[in-house]
Amino acid sequence: YLFKYLDKISKIYLFYLSGNKPNWFCIKILPIVSPKIRPLIPLSTGKFATSDLNELYRKIISRNLRLKNVKLLGIPKQILINERILLQESVNSLFDNEKNITKDS
Repeated sequence: YLFKYLDKISKIYLFYLSGNKPNWFCIKILPIVSPKIRPLIPLSTGKFATSDLNELYRKIISRNLRLKNVKLLGIPKQILINERILLQESVNSLFDNEKNITKDS
């Protein structure tokens, strides 16, 4: 465990020394891929086949709206934190298309 924490601390220190600023890594506007690249394809059954990107965007929009509602309703802080984590996981899955694997932090 000690090595894991020392590794994290060294990464933070190197980040500090490099002159980077944490706010440079915050996305304020999420880029959206053109609908032509992620089309809805009608199937013979009357349903539609969609791109996985559409589902990822749907999750992000849904969780962002839910977070907004939680803020407006004054829900307890722990629920607000959980909603932020869910939203962050959705955005992470958009940029990193690997399977979601649970790791010990």
